[in-house]
Amino acid sequence: HKFQQRIGHGDNKHSDADRSPVFLQFIDSVWQVSQQFNNAFEFNEHFLITIVDHLYSCRFGTFLCNTEAERVAEDLKHKTTSLWTHINSSLDQYLNPLFPSFTHGAELVLRPIA
Repeated sequence: HKFQQRIGHGDNKHSDADRSPVFLQFIDSVWQVSQQFNNAFEFNEHFLITIVDHLYSCRFGTFLCNTEAERVAEDLKHKTTSLWTHINSSLDQYLNPLFPSFTHGAELVLRPIA
């Protein structure tokens, strides 16, 4: 995803036509479905909020630049921490307690009410 172009990190062109909330819309759609099927997702709402918060915080290199090639060229792996490393270090706070640990025989297709 072209995070730098779509979100506008380090850019003051607020009316740029390339700015787009596509990633936020994706996160919102995941949240909407998770509200209809509250035991179908291993993660909780706090997980999604953390992603959105750090999309804009620029604290982690995960959402910087437009491509993986740019992230490699900027050496973000060594200059920044990954958001996923941060999340994995305290995974318990992002887990959904309603998610069953054993899902044999569970509905495999979610049919959202739209």
